[in-house]
Amino acid sequence: MANIDFSIDETDPDVTAACGNFSVLKAHRTLQEYLEACEDTPGALLCTVARIDLMLSPHNKESREKEAKAEYEHRMFYQKLLDLVCKIPYSHPAQAHLVSLLGQLSKSRSLNSHKECFVFSYHPDSQTEEAYIRQCAFMARLSSAGIIQGFHTSLRNLRTSLEFDWSKDDHHNMRVAGSTMWILFAGQFLFQNMVHSRACVDEVSLELGELYTGPVMGLDRWCFWRKAFDSARECTQFSDDTKALVGKTIDLMDAIERANT
Repeated sequence: MANIDFSIDETDPDVTAACGNFSVLKAHRTLQEYLEACEDTPGALLCTVARIDLMLSPHNKESREKEAKAEYEHRMFYQKLLDLVCKIPYSHPAQAHLVSLLGQLSKSRSLNSHKECFVFSYHPDSQTEEAYIRQCAFMARLSSAGIIQGFHTSLRNLRTSLEFDWSKDDHHNMRVAGSTMWILFAGQFLFQNMVHSRACVDEVSLELGELYTGPVMGLDRWCFWRKAFDSARECTQFSDDTKALVGKTIDLMDAIERANT
């Protein structure tokens, strides 16, 4: 784990400021120690969850002041977690360890009472390309593990990446690379919801890109994405790294389709 820089500015007042038992620095150190120990064991998970439970104030709907304090602490904790995600390469075991931690937290009072904040806080945006890809991978992992409901987000991500003219998008390389994460880390989850269960989607997710005119759900759209990735692999607009990801994605899409149809 030494190749990941988890450093933080411990002189920053916003980092050290305490709110009850919580501070950004305490949250950072707790998560850093868990990741650097590189232990995904039940004992390590339960110990870290216990520390987080003690750190975060419980929600209290009967007291506006206490509820506001709890909301602030939870929001800052999840933001710190996502900051760390941006430092972890998508293929590094530390990403899987964070997913395991959140899976355990979802059974505790801390996350279970504030899932809405976590989902709201997590939307891959146009940061650096590296950070965006890592966030997409993490979101896909959480969705595949059933920790969050990420199907709507996956549809919007793949629509934006694959159903519009790349020549009109200055961030096409980043978007396509990010969309490969959804297949590589949640391909089976995506295919199941898209083709077999035809999961209910919100109004925004019902929208289609300008290049795709078929049904919202079903194998037709999956095949369209597969062809779009094929085009990206042959397109000079994309970097070699993105093309390598696209190649792996195509192979996995073919394998998933063969196994499920």
